[in-house]
Amino acid sequence: MSKLRHLLIGLSFFISSLQATPLEYSQSVFDTLEYNAMWPRISYCTFLAELTEGDLQHNCPQMLFCNSEEAKDIEMVKVFHPDTGYTDISCTAVVLAHHLKKQIILAFRGSFSVGDWLTDFQFKQSRYSRILKGPVVIETPLEADDGVNASAVDYVCEGCTVHGGVFEQLKLKLTNMYKVAKPYIDDGYQLVVTGHSLGGGYATIAGFELLLHGEKPLTIAYSSLRVANPALNEHIDKLYQTEKLLQDIANGLDLPYPSFSRVYQSSDLIPRLPPFRDYTHSGLDFEMDKLRLPHKKEDLIFNGKSDNHKNSAFRFDPTDVLKYFIAYQHMYLFFRIPWPCNDDDLPFVKESFEGLDSFF
Repeated sequence: MSKLRHLLIGLSFFISSLQATPLEYSQSVFDTLEYNAMWPRISYCTFLAELTEGDLQHNCPQMLFCNSEEAKDIEMVKVFHPDTGYTDISCTAVVLAHHLKKQIILAFRGSFSVGDWLTDFQFKQSRYSRILKGPVVIETPLEADDGVNASAVDYVCEGCTVHGGVFEQLKLKLTNMYKVAKPYIDDGYQLVVTGHSLGGGYATIAGFELLLHGEKPLTIAYSSLRVANPALNEHIDKLYQTEKLLQDIANGLDLPYPSFSRVYQSSDLIPRLPPFRDYTHSGLDFEMDKLRLPHKKEDLIFNGKSDNHKNSAFRFDPTDVLKYFIAYQHMYLFFRIPWPCNDDDLPFVKESFEGLDSFF
């Protein structure tokens, strides 16, 4: 048993040694990433039949956040459900208005229904084309060889492909989502686009679409699956200016509007799916290297810019028995994000796994 323990510890150190040196970042960046994980969490409340538009407090009464003073200034503006028709099967989301902070938030729910799972598995890539029609407004300078015609109505992205299931479902709703958010944006509200798991995939493409359309979204994808090929991810990073942003963040600046960040657990499998080389990630890469709560700043590693042509290394500590429970690590970033719509932890985790740690 002692030899097995030493072997597992040695393997853990070897895996850790393969990682790049993490970058510095400010406490305010951590706070922003933690705070905005609440919106995807609230989006999972959409499984409740009583979820309604209006006062947030009535929609998630079992969450402390929804009963806080701050929640009195937050309005559930719109809930988007699939109509369960032949093609409209996924892309559940909520639009929230935080009147005190002057933010309009578009939060996408992760996989919960059969339609969501069917969407996950429709991973054959489609050619990317714009969803939001109208003039392309691009403030970021583009190089001549970017393959972009910025003066055309249709954005041309040479060789860009996207997750077919995610793209087809988002096309059914994003225009109406934007119509709901637009009056608030025109009134000076800042735009936040976020989501967890499958919802993180929706947020990735939706944020990029809104950026192309001239808006400035703070886009954060939590535990997101992969939804774009390397060519599209390169375009996403160029328009968000991710290369420049990583230097700004490493120098202590806050996450700006617009920017794109993704946050994930180091041993979560979902950010490595679909498992094909035509799928990669973009955005600023924040990796949570601690499974058990609480999560603090020192637990969240800033890896800089995501590599558009490969995935970050898979960190797996074989001495932590909880990491063998795959669902747990997908659910926990700062707190439990997916359903049910309350603050309770998984009831069996502590009792079931605490004693087993001594085995390793």
